[in-house]
Amino acid sequence: MSTLVLIYHGMTEVGGGTGNLHIMPRKNFVAQLEHLKSNRYPMASWRQLGEPATTGPRPRVAITFDDGYQSDLENARLLHAMGYDALFFVPTEYIGRPGYLSREDIVAIRKMGMGIGSHAHHHSVMAPLSETSIQTEFQTSKRILENILQEPVLHFSFPGGSYNQRMLQLGRQLSYRYFFTSDWGVNGPKQSAASVFRRTSVLNHTKTSQFDAMLQLRNYFARQVMFQTKEFAKRIAGEERYVKLRQSLLDTVRSRGPD
Repeated sequence: MSTLVLIYHGMTEVGGGTGNLHIMPRKNFVAQLEHLKSNRYPMASWRQLGEPATTGPRPRVAITFDDGYQSDLENARLLHAMGYDALFFVPTEYIGRPGYLSREDIVAIRKMGMGIGSHAHHHSVMAPLSETSIQTEFQTSKRILENILQEPVLHFSFPGGSYNQRMLQLGRQLSYRYFFTSDWGVNGPKQSAASVFRRTSVLNHTKTSQFDAMLQLRNYFARQVMFQTKEFAKRIAGEERYVKLRQSLLDTVRSRGPD
């Protein structure tokens, strides 16, 4: 059995529309949780992610959140009420800012049985940084979160999904154990052994049928090719230019409406 790790971000009542595809209407998230529950998808607790998955016909599903939005507190309550849990990755510079988690929120989420991980301190893309700056991102966020939680913080999510082998080595030297990327795909024995996990983003326009196709790994290899093509385009165009081009294309397609 493989493991599909989902990435969510912030939630509002109406979502972020085309301006921010990562901000989801809360009703969509509730519908997706209910879909997981009613269809009895096997779920993986955040505590189990370092363990090899047992065999089975469908991938087990794990849930993560990036960016430390204040809406994470309500999301944790929803998960807890349904018997699920998740990993919440917090960029520590944002703690206490309007719209983001407070120190008290982080403690409350942890008390509900959720996991708390680092999303770096400044939420900066780390690969271009110097070794000293990368160490600072790792160490500062770890120190702040461990001070809040009074327990070790072992999980790290790379901002923007940007990482390389040098960063993994530094993170391990600084006592992180599990690393989460934005590389698309499921996780098998190779990823579990390395403790470097692929994840799949759930965007605000994802319909229930699309969500179910994601869970059942329909067209998996075609999607993997699309991801690799996108990553190649990022390397050629640069991250910032790629994001602008992608958003422009999405706006053009949506303005045309259905055929």
